[in-house]
Amino acid sequence: MTIDAIAGDLGRNIRFVIALIALGSAASGLHAQEAFVPLSAEPRHHLKMDSAKYRVYEVFADQDEAMLFHEHRADNFAVLLSRSDLTNEVQGGQKTEASVKPGIVTFAAASADKSYVHRVLLRGGEPFRNITIEFLQPRPSVETADSPEPLDPALTTLRESPRGKAYRLGLEPNQAARLPSRVSDIFVVCLSEGSVVQKEAGRSNTSWDCKLGDFRLLEQPGEAVLENHTMGRVDLVVVALQ
Repeated sequence: MTIDAIAGDLGRNIRFVIALIALGSAASGLHAQEAFVPLSAEPRHHLKMDSAKYRVYEVFADQDEAMLFHEHRADNFAVLLSRSDLTNEVQGGQKTEASVKPGIVTFAAASADKSYVHRVLLRGGEPFRNITIEFLQPRPSVETADSPEPLDPALTTLRESPRGKAYRLGLEPNQAARLPSRVSDIFVVCLSEGSVVQKEAGRSNTSWDCKLGDFRLLEQPGEAVLENHTMGRVDLVVVALQ
């Protein structure tokens, strides 16, 4: 996929992305108007990982399932996994319609003092699905590097945020790509099936089988490389965190 094609896809979905980014300010002061639940109590959000630093949910909603209004109290990345026609509804506020597809990444800022409440409703297409990564620790202080880190040509930037950057990574058979190294941690989210080998200096190689929606956390990865050991192409989203 070319950079122009990715830019075109993001342009067609810009209203949905902007709506999520702006939720914190748009929902301020509206919480008391309608009932809502904590994110952990929303039935369509399935907890997949809970640690001191991150909480990861797999979100799945079909047309006959009405998502409840729920509150986000932490910064979060969301990696979309479905081709769906959606309505994003801020509690007591704006409704935004968009068509999305796998590989779109959003970032929304939130905190205990400035949370936001919303729900996403499916209007058509595939059941709505995403992976939502919440940050449970305060934002780190920003440090400016002497020079930008060279980026592997296989990586294409999708989203930048105060918490880090998200990239699209497409690997052809036997192709390898170096992941960003000036990071604290990396999440890798699978957009397709395939066998991927993770290589790091001083550590044993790790092989894992990708399926749509699978994810893996690479903690303090250093110089890490991902290599495709499949006969077909493997598509991934790489979220490199500050």
